[in-house]
Amino acid sequence: MNTPGTDHNISEEKTGILLEKPVSLLFREIKIQPKPFFLALAKAAVKGVALKLDDALVEIGDALAASGLGEEPGHVAWTLIYGALVRTTMELVRDAPDLFSQGETPTDNELKTICADLEKGLLAAKIRIHADFLEHPEKLAFLDTFQPILSQWLQGLGSPPMQARALANRLPHKFPLALHEQWGQAPEHYAVLEKALETPFTRADQQARQWLQYHAWLRAETHTRMFAEAFGLASVYVPLCAYYEEDIQVGPEDRPGDADLQTGKEKKRKVVELHTELVRWMANYNPKDTVRVVSGGPGSGKSSFAKMFAVAATEKRLFRF
Repeated sequence: MNTPGTDHNISEEKTGILLEKPVSLLFREIKIQPKPFFLALAKAAVKGVALKLDDALVEIGDALAASGLGEEPGHVAWTLIYGALVRTTMELVRDAPDLFSQGETPTDNELKTICADLEKGLLAAKIRIHADFLEHPEKLAFLDTFQPILSQWLQGLGSPPMQARALANRLPHKFPLALHEQWGQAPEHYAVLEKALETPFTRADQQARQWLQYHAWLRAETHTRMFAEAFGLASVYVPLCAYYEEDIQVGPEDRPGDADLQTGKEKKRKVVELHTELVRWMANYNPKDTVRVVSGGPGSGKSSFAKMFAVAATEKRLFRF
């Protein structure tokens, strides 16, 4: 509810808002400082060394417990989001070590300035968490706010501007999988959300949640780097056409000029848009027609199509158990 003199809403039933606050206030309340993590990650990136993820994530859980806000759904949701953000950023950096060696290596002082700028931009943002954010975490508006901040930070580490933007653009596509992994890593921290939120995610049993996580993984796979570029398959994929052959009955009347033609069958090719055709086939399930084989030469797009179609099929719930 709105309260005079404040700039945030908490658990507003009418709008479905679980939490709305400045990020700076949230970090202060939970006693987390983002700059040390991003500085450590920046140093690791430019030096080409690995950074342990566990240390950063343990700090998040410990800070939540120490703050005494472990039963506040909004604060718990924010730590879940921030933990997933940490995971996603680390994954993007680890996936692109070659992009940070294309310019001059920044000094320690320059890295501190870069990370201070990131922290400033992050703290200036506001976060609005809706009660259904677990269903579609990729639609979280905060990610749109953080993308340009992340892009500037990546450029500061030495990544060319275009490559940095392409990496940052993968953030919302990698984020859902990181959210599932963060929840699974420390479910005791987020148990309060199961009580506070009624969504398919929180109602799901273990098997169903694993399917949700698998879908998030499929989606992330289509945004994995390819051809040593910062972009992924989903950014360049072009839908495929295909054909199948069907038998048709022919006779002399079908070819008046061919007196030797005998009555019989011949193959006729029918061209289709592959995705649309398979969606139609799956939507009209027939237990006597359960197999489709996609064939083609090397490099014709079979594997790429399979990845893109798998994502679409899980999103539209076309699969059957």
